Amino acid sequence: MSTELTATVSETETEREIAAIARMIAFARQSAHAQALDLVTYCLDTALAAALEELDKSAANAAEAQVHVEALCGEVVH
Repeated sequence: MSTELTATVSETETEREIAAIARMIAFARQSAHAQALDLVTYCLDTALAAALEELDKSAANAAEAQVHVEALCGEVVH
């Protein structure tokens, strides 16, 4: 059971890291846009979309792991 709980904590940390990366990309994208750097803006748009997609995947995996942990905890309690 501790392995499952550790997996949930790791997923949360991963989500935090991905969110931090997304914020950095968003800041860089806004700066590039303000400087009319169209190609850079486009590339950063693509990078931001990829980071957000990874965040969605990580959140989905964490939710699935949490359901599994709750099911295990329920079995132990009952």
